[in-house]
Amino acid sequence: MENTNMLYREVSALRFKDNSKKRIKEVVPYDVEFLLKINEKTKKYRITPKSLKAFTIGYLFGNGIVKSLKNIHELKIDGKTIIVKVNKDSLPLSPVKSKLKISTEDVFESFKSLEKNAKIWKITGGTHIAGLISDGNKIFEEDISRHAAIDKVLGHGILKNLNFSESFVVYSGRVSDSLILKLTRLGIPIVISNAAPMYSALSLAKDYNITIVGFVRDRRFNVYTCPHRISL
Repeated sequence: MENTNMLYREVSALRFKDNSKKRIKEVVPYDVEFLLKINEKTKKYRITPKSLKAFTIGYLFGNGIVKSLKNIHELKIDGKTIIVKVNKDSLPLSPVKSKLKISTEDVFESFKSLEKNAKIWKITGGTHIAGLISDGNKIFEEDISRHAAIDKVLGHGILKNLNFSESFVVYSGRVSDSLILKLTRLGIPIVISNAAPMYSALSLAKDYNITIVGFVRDRRFNVYTCPHRISL
């Protein structure tokens, strides 16, 4: 079982309440700045320091840098530097082909599972969580970065060789155009969130045949695009 104690830190804070104040102990999520070096290009990413291999693989596929694990010649984690050597070969952007359909209960149950696995968020209130649900497989990752949480579950799915056309993502953040592009490249047909989609995401989702479910709360939700995949 993973030790979540390594993923947050105790700090001192001054709490103001009504007309009084007092010194208290609080916990905040622990974040680390990593250098991601892909071939000769380096970028900085501040993320939660766990599942770094999955993060890197999800990032490479989701951002259209590689389309196969065979394109990755080296992946090495050296302290706070992630070194990757790849033969660039991007996944094409084309409408998602999938026969996947899920029920309203699947939507609610997936979000219950997401909330149950939000262990760092329950302690700190400072992380996002993403889940990948695929034919009995449930993969969850928390991160201070919503993008990194998604990259990590996608990376795990790639390493497990899951069938993405029969999978869906559940997620605690707004649905952006960049997220839709990641899902399109991997062929994932449904994303479910407790937040709102961005307008730019809606047009992309329509073009690429992705179902966006938003505002999952209190036994209700909205379906913004491709509603044929959700049944009562």
